[in-house]
Amino acid sequence: MVWLAAAKDCGYYYYYYCYGTANTYSERGSAYFSRAGLPAVSGQTRPGQPPVGSCTVLPPQTFSPGPPFSQPVPLDAGPVLNVAGPKGVKQLALMSTGNYQQTFSTGTKQIDFLEPGDYVIDNGPGGADIGSFRVTLSAAKPFTPTVQRSASGVKVSWTGGNPTGIVTIDGSASTLSGVGARFTCTERIAAGQFTIPAEVFLGLPADGVDHSGLTVSASSSTAVTFKAKGLDYGQFSFSSVAQ
Repeated sequence: MVWLAAAKDCGYYYYYYCYGTANTYSERGSAYFSRAGLPAVSGQTRPGQPPVGSCTVLPPQTFSPGPPFSQPVPLDAGPVLNVAGPKGVKQLALMSTGNYQQTFSTGTKQIDFLEPGDYVIDNGPGGADIGSFRVTLSAAKPFTPTVQRSASGVKVSWTGGNPTGIVTIDGSASTLSGVGARFTCTERIAAGQFTIPAEVFLGLPADGVDHSGLTVSASSSTAVTFKAKGLDYGQFSFSSVAQ
């Protein structure tokens, strides 16, 4: 899996929660290659999202031990991953076998590297476990959401993103004693906005005046899949996320 992400920085943290956004951006790239059986893979994937234009309220995530399974085995995809885009070429450095990371920028006033356009990622001649690959992805205008809170509800609007893509809206609320719940909504990028239905709040703890205690984030990503020698499934994605 290969990710490129441009995100607005958090405004401030309070008890590990992010509130508001700063007027700065951070851009990062990462990749991880491994061999894993179905149980290991299913433990890393997100459950199915609700139908477009609707929401699902879920209880807090809990851990329940499942059957034992073998840990994923990291795979060598080469000494470095090359990322070419409209602003030039950068590299994801090898941190450990199968694990690649790079911070392109942090705390900048505007996006420095991950601008809209075509991106190509390759691993040169490949590595001991995964052969050479070269993948192209077209990234749309960065997705920028805005959350509006009032006594009548919460509306999320946005600009940019893949015109044919989907927006995922996640939220949660909890009491001081730690009792809480979370929700997920989806909508088409083309809709431009989504108002969280009133019935969603009936399944959440009281979240303060004008829903000020509600944590809400919206995200959208563009992805392509690929294969290579020694790699049955690969995914290259670009996302822009703001709290």
